[in-house]
Amino acid sequence: MKKAMRKGTAIYDYLEKTGVLSVGTATEISEAKKKYWSTVRNEWKKKRRQECQGFTIFFTKDEMKTINEKVKSGAVSTFIKQATLSFAQDKPMVNKKLLGEIRAVLFTHYQELHKLIEITRFDKIENNPLQTAKAIEEKLFKLL
Repeated sequence: MKKAMRKGTAIYDYLEKTGVLSVGTATEISEAKKKYWSTVRNEWKKKRRQECQGFTIFFTKDEMKTINEKVKSGAVSTFIKQATLSFAQDKPMVNKKLLGEIRAVLFTHYQELHKLIEITRFDKIENNPLQTAKAIEEKLFKLL
């Protein structure tokens, strides 16, 4: 059983305007609907092309294998868009897992330096290794 069309919708108005709704057969109405949706789709595509620029690129099997290894989950097109925009804006894509591992290593390093300072009492030294390590960590995070 087909759903009845609601008055006031764009497709209903189109079918009314063409006159097929009042005098057309079921087949003619169906054809008019197909024509309507084809027109709507074409207008949407035209507007989309005016607002956005699309590109078609081709990858070899080896290139695609490399890309798929990096993407792991999600859409390849989204990954390519993000990578391209990151490169264009001089903002490299950050691997958050790797960043977490680097941070853990730096934290361990920081703790070991702290222990060393307590043992050897570097408090009196002008260039405190703990402050130097903290400055290195801050510089690293700014770069990432």
